Amino acid sequence: MRLRALSLLAAILVALVLVLPGVGSAKTLRLGKSPHTTADGCPACHEAGTKSAPGAVKPIEVACKQCHPDADMHPIGLKPVDVKVPDSFPLEGGALSCATCHENPSCDAKRSTAVPYMRGGNPEPKSDFCYRCHEPSSKARKSPHEPTETARASGACGACHSSIPMAGSSPYESSLRLDPRLICTTCHPDAVHAGAQEHIGAKVKTPLKGAAAKALALGPNGQINCWTCHDVHTFGQTQRTAPTDLAASIQHSRVNPDDVPTVTTGAKKDPMWAMPANDGTLCRACHGDGP
Repeated sequence: MRLRALSLLAAILVALVLVLPGVGSAKTLRLGKSPHTTADGCPACHEAGTKSAPGAVKPIEVACKQCHPDADMHPIGLKPVDVKVPDSFPLEGGALSCATCHENPSCDAKRSTAVPYMRGGNPEPKSDFCYRCHEPSSKARKSPHEPTETARASGACGACHSSIPMAGSSPYESSLRLDPRLICTTCHPDAVHAGAQEHIGAKVKTPLKGAAAKALALGPNGQINCWTCHDVHTFGQTQRTAPTDLAASIQHSRVNPDDVPTVTTGAKKDPMWAMPANDGTLCRACHGDGP
C-alpha cells in the first residue's frame, strides 16, 4: 500500500512539472548534470571517441540547441562583414556559431568556469566582451524605438524581434526575443514613471471600445502591459509632454526615499503614448470620465 502511495505521489509530481507554467520549463532544459563542468560530458558535444580523446565535434548549433533551444542573444550562422573577429574566436565554416563566443571549460582546465563560459572570461561591464569584435563607437547605445519603416531600414527591429512580424500582429505573435511581459524591462528594469506599478498586470474591467480597442493592446486575459499605453513604434511622432520629469521625480522618490531628487524643468521627453494623454484621452479609455 505504501509503495502504491509513493508511486502515485511521483506521478503527481511529474504531471506538475509537465503542466504548470514556469515549473521545469526554463529556457535551458535541465537534462541532468551540465556537460560543461564534468569530465564525462564529452558525448553531449562530441561524437563517440576513445577514453583518451573525444570524437569529432558535432554540428555546434544542433548540439547547443539540444539544451538551450531558446538561446537567442546574438545571430549565428552569419559570416562576419566589416567586423574583425579575433583569431582566438573560432568560426564554423566561416560563420558565427555558439562556440565563437563560448568555450566549454571541461575541455581545458585553463578556461574560465564562470557561467556563461565566455571565451576569454566574463568582463565587466559585459559590453566589453562585445567590443572584442565590434567597434565601441558602432555600438553606442541608442533607442530602438523608431517608426516602423525607419527601424526596418536601420536594423533596429532586431533589438526586440527575432524576425520582422506581420503587420498588425499582437505582441504575443510578433516574434519577440523575450516574453512580451519582460521585453520592456530588459532595458527599463524599474517602474519608470508614477502609476506603472499599479497598472502593469491589472485587468481592464470593462471591454475597450472604438478607437481605444484598436490603439491599446492588452494581454490574452485583458492585462495591462507597458505596450498597452505606449506605442513603441512612434518615437518622435507623438505629442510631447512636460509632466514626464515630474513623474520621473515621483518614481525616484519611491525607489530612493531618503534621497530628495533635483527636479529639472523644460526637458521634454517623448513617452510614445498610444493615445493622446495631455487631454486625458488615454486615461478615459479605461477610467471613463476620470480615474
